[in-house]
Amino acid sequence: GTYTLTESASADPRFATGTITCGAVSGPASAGLTVTLASGEDLACAATNTRLPTDISVLKTATALEVGPGTDVTYTIQVKVESATVPADNVLLKDTMPAGLTLRSVTSAQMMCTTDGNSFNCTKAVMAPAETATVSVVATVGETAAPGSIDNVASVESSTTETTLSNNSDDASITVLAVEVTPLPRTGAYVRDQLWLSALLLVIGGGILFLARRRTA
Repeated sequence: GTYTLTESASADPRFATGTITCGAVSGPASAGLTVTLASGEDLACAATNTRLPTDISVLKTATALEVGPGTDVTYTIQVKVESATVPADNVLLKDTMPAGLTLRSVTSAQMMCTTDGNSFNCTKAVMAPAETATVSVVATVGETAAPGSIDNVASVESSTTETTLSNNSDDASITVLAVEVTPLPRTGAYVRDQLWLSALLLVIGGGILFLARRRTA
């Protein structure tokens, strides 16, 4: 007899219908593959689906752009599935604090985060289409951090093939301010020394004036 094999749209949004292969014959699953079998003949057929790509992005911001040594700075990182139809599998967010910053805490309601010294990873097995996960990071600026800019980069990846990789990393920069040196207050000893110096100058000045008058007399 003659048979036509077809495959309907996949219930899994990560896959699209691919091909059907029966022996040495194959064809697109959506259009169907027609085979003819003799009475009592067996034929093995297989359907192969196509894994669809997705797209994920990361956005990183700092709560304060200018900070002083010894103060905390909070970073907000958002990981988003840009695809409206295809989820992302095994999403991994990575970040390492640069010199001048010490990692204090990492929290997220959507991802599981672990720290290792001055680095951290956040993971999620599956992120749905258009889903956004938020991660909050607190770091402390070192007491001896030199004045200037500190750039902190976060990156994200997925085991799912992506259509765009240019949005898989983002940075946030902060400026460490110079420490202002406050002059010490003048103590009583300083004022006393200044009075003695003033008195001495008056005496010397008076002596010079007296000698000048005697010479002109």
